[in-house]
Amino acid sequence: MSYYGYTYDGKKLGWGERPTLEDFFTEKTVDKNGNEFYARPVASSQPIYTAGYIQDKFAFKDLIFQIGVRADRFDANQFVLKDPFILYDYYTAGDYRKGGLTSPSLEPVTIPSNIGDDYAIYVNSLSDINEITGYRYGTTWYNAEGAIVTSPTALARGGTNPTPWVKDASQQRVNKESFEDYKPTWNFMPRISFSFPISDEALFFAHYDVLTQRPSSAYFVTPLDYYYFNEGSGSIANPNLKPMQTVDYELGFTQKINNTSSFTITAYYREIRNMVQMYRLNGAYPKPYTSYSNLDFGTTKGLTAEYDLRRTKNIRVRANYTLQYASMTGASSSTASALIAAGVPNLRSTFPTGFDRRHAISLTVDYRFGRGKKYDGPVINREGKSPLQILADAGVSMTVTGGSGAPYTASRTVISPLSGGNSLLEGTYFGSRMPASFKIDLRADKDFAVTLGGNKEGKTGHEAYFNVYVNVTNLLNAKNILGVYNATGDPDDDGYLTSSKYQQEILNQLDPEAFIQMYQIYVNAGGNYSTPRQIKIGASFNF
Repeated sequence: MSYYGYTYDGKKLGWGERPTLEDFFTEKTVDKNGNEFYARPVASSQPIYTAGYIQDKFAFKDLIFQIGVRADRFDANQFVLKDPFILYDYYTAGDYRKGGLTSPSLEPVTIPSNIGDDYAIYVNSLSDINEITGYRYGTTWYNAEGAIVTSPTALARGGTNPTPWVKDASQQRVNKESFEDYKPTWNFMPRISFSFPISDEALFFAHYDVLTQRPSSAYFVTPLDYYYFNEGSGSIANPNLKPMQTVDYELGFTQKINNTSSFTITAYYREIRNMVQMYRLNGAYPKPYTSYSNLDFGTTKGLTAEYDLRRTKNIRVRANYTLQYASMTGASSSTASALIAAGVPNLRSTFPTGFDRRHAISLTVDYRFGRGKKYDGPVINREGKSPLQILADAGVSMTVTGGSGAPYTASRTVISPLSGGNSLLEGTYFGSRMPASFKIDLRADKDFAVTLGGNKEGKTGHEAYFNVYVNVTNLLNAKNILGVYNATGDPDDDGYLTSSKYQQEILNQLDPEAFIQMYQIYVNAGGNYSTPRQIKIGASFNF
């Protein structure tokens, strides 16, 4: 049973009713029969966000600056573990140095000088302590001589899990001594951009930004999660996370080609830090478990070239090409789950992300007629009247987009939808590529001007526009592939029906032929392809 923001019997806590952590361990109530028991009240999640910024724009000679800074304060406003590796109160090296920590079987030892006073002490046993086996600070483990060791198993005696020197060897549940308040985090984010003309026809520009993103509320933990830790699944959230940070650099140059067109080239580099990822706390007490930590990072670097033609007579053109490399140590917060299952829980290496498209192109061409004196299209001459401008305020726009294929993770194994199985990587994570994509969209529209609110006295009314359009997406009905099955690399076949491993399983179905037909429909449902050609005819009224 789990709850927060409500009492155990479903009554909602009011705005001012926020139980403390101590209330969870001490508050009692009485039922209708007079039986006293712990109420275990749990407060709702009430994080506190505070932010402010200041910004200014000024010029110094030919340089134009825009400088600012934003300050964010994030307070999860809840308790967190003092030490995620030890859920119960324990002794430190400083406690031993002060004296008073003794055991009948333990000979006096000298703690190495490189071991700080706040380092946790590990011993051979909970009850009969006769040896200090090592120390730990954060995620770094040390043996009894003070040398760093790579695995906590080196500190264990008679098992695989090391034993901390806890204050109460008989303790089976967390208490309030296991926790402390979340320490609010401050993030200062400078933002600097500047530009200056190199000549009358060229401009240089650059910027530097720092952005942060608060941890998701999905990592909220209640006291119940910790209280029943020993009965749990060995996985628990982590409320003690830092905000994710993005550092962005950009450098660019714009060159005038003529009075209506220009060329711009931009280089950018982006770092993402403190990304949330699953983390296996091997060596944790009372048992190892899986949680989350700010482990992952990523980089995105690229180059963009753009040609821009402003409206020249009837035509407007914008063309763009982007070369990009994007890699991270985790594509999502659960990417490390496979590494945890394989016994290498905290291995870190970069690989392409799901949006690592190496090449991307975009071309927009808009051809449009004006009206009145600006009109240069075909007309119908009318006797005694001004010529009819049949294509006034009409135009057609074409957008072409395309690029190289997005990456996916290939698998060496076909997984049965009936009996399941484990997927084995083929190559590296996101190491394979889908085919390139290409699409053309087309829009034709025309405005009809109408006058609203005029009267017989000659008062001019308000001009409004009635727009009629035809919009065609995916004009050529391109069958672009958006997703594939990992074992085959195909968008419409996962390999199950043709795998020799599962032929007997297929034949054991009530009607194998019907099963095969239905399964083919299932795997070829169309979700792995882009939307086919769509034609939309509509109108809009703007006033």
